Amino acid sequence: QLDVGDPSAEDNKTGALTGDGTVMRLQSGLRSLMTKNLDSDSSGNFKNIKDIGITIDRYGKATFDEGAFNDALQEDPANVARFFYTQTTVTEEVTEGGEEVSKSRFQREGMSELLKNFVDTYISTSSAAPGIITGKNKSFDRMLKDINEQIETFNARVDRKRDRYIKQFTALDTAMMQAQSQMDYLYSQLGMSQTNQQ
Repeated sequence: QLDVGDPSAEDNKTGALTGDGTVMRLQSGLRSLMTKNLDSDSSGNFKNIKDIGITIDRYGKATFDEGAFNDALQEDPANVARFFYTQTTVTEEVTEGGEEVSKSRFQREGMSELLKNFVDTYISTSSAAPGIITGKNKSFDRMLKDINEQIETFNARVDRKRDRYIKQFTALDTAMMQAQSQMDYLYSQLGMSQTNQQ
């Protein structure tokens, strides 16, 4: 959908999303995220998706090497699992009612969590923190609603004007018929016909 086609061609066809900055940032961010090293030590020797048999080419296409993945899985299955997802408990000291208390919370880590959080910044439907694309969609929906309301207002105005013109034409037609009738009456009283008068 981002394909620019062949700009030199007369009948060049481009993708529907060509030049869309939001989608381009999403694409670039995903590529960067998929090729970065994980900071956490919880995944052991597996810091990058290349370590478990997944490579990304310069076009963003992922290739899966099943043999390399199986080798990593045999070497350390627990750390392969942790590479994708792990949950730890973090204890923090917080102040409540003037006293220091310990609070525990879950901390999720791993490649799947990083991807989920990143993608959510674009497509989350949460009212508290809507995603970028969700926000754009809502903005487009509001624009479409405004345009539809403008069309309805314009159509109503056209209908009112048409009704007014119809009433004016009908009144004029009635007045002309009455005038014609009165002229016919006058001519008949004078013993003349309109044809002779003309």
